Amino acid sequence: MKVIHIALHVTVALLLALAFDCYNTRSHHSSLQDMFSALSTRLLSLATVRTLSKHAPSTSFDHSKDIRHIQPSSSLSSSTTTSSSTMSDKLPVYFISHAGPNQAVDESVTADFFAELGKKWTSLSDPTPASILVISGHWEGDQGIIRVRTSEENKLYYDFYNFPDFMYKLQYPSKGSPKLANRVLQLLSEANIPAEAETKRGIDHGVWVPLLRILPKPEIPIVQMSLADMRDQPTEKTFEYHYKLGQALTKLREENVLIVASGTAVHNLRDLGTYMRSGTKVAPYVAPFDALLDKVALSESESERRVAAINEMAQSKYLRSAHPSLDHLLPFHVALGAAGEDKAKILHKNFFLSLSESAYSFGEK
Repeated sequence: MKVIHIALHVTVALLLALAFDCYNTRSHHSSLQDMFSALSTRLLSLATVRTLSKHAPSTSFDHSKDIRHIQPSSSLSSSTTTSSSTMSDKLPVYFISHAGPNQAVDESVTADFFAELGKKWTSLSDPTPASILVISGHWEGDQGIIRVRTSEENKLYYDFYNFPDFMYKLQYPSKGSPKLANRVLQLLSEANIPAEAETKRGIDHGVWVPLLRILPKPEIPIVQMSLADMRDQPTEKTFEYHYKLGQALTKLREENVLIVASGTAVHNLRDLGTYMRSGTKVAPYVAPFDALLDKVALSESESERRVAAINEMAQSKYLRSAHPSLDHLLPFHVALGAAGEDKAKILHKNFFLSLSESAYSFGEK
């Protein structure tokens, strides 16, 4: 019974994630029917295909090793520094891979990581977070304009389709912060970055799904802001723009604002069915591109990090395999810009088929 339960649990989780992503990805090559067909042919082996693992915080990660064979640590906090406090004058910056909507209910190593991260956030002091600003890969402002939610209440945007009814009844009753939103708009104006207030759109699953697992009790006000839609622009220009966007936000770290960039380290939804059918547990581009994120994050200086984030990432032969669309990568650039000179830590590793769910912190003790 236990084996059957695991197989069914994994199947449902993947069906949910793919149902959403096939609909929501603007430029996909595989139809929803094809993806479901691929999943059904792999039904009996999903329990073994889903070989997940995580990596404890460190200053480097050996991508030459097969991540599936690395034993998970007992908890994120057990191998980090003894103090969970941050630098005395500002809060850290985080990049997290939010995974699919099913993470709201799924039991996985990423869900475990989110729970441990929540313990860390609630223990932050000197300063203590007064509000949270989240940049999600699921929102791009039209015509390159950044949009910022200014509402008092955070209604949920169920930006996924073909899920069971209960998924559309999940709640995360967090408050917004017009004060923070207006401060963000002010900073963007000072940096000559076009931005507008948004009151109609709710917070999408790139925000509320991970936060539901990180902070189950939403006691800290949350503001979401968008990326800029720059799909017609050169890759280097898009990376540079979002790096500068992060730089414009960095002052908020001294104002008790926790900046969270929510994307996915490697995010190729088109290839999920292909690698399921082939029996390949991890696509060949996942580890090399994930290693590049590590290299960029762990750069010795801000100038070195900036060059690597803009030029080296744009020129990577793995880029368009790892990210056919850049929307889930750009939050990483926002986090890098907001980090400034602060050192990075690798918080989490999880490779699965054509995805990587790596997470990083910047400026964390």
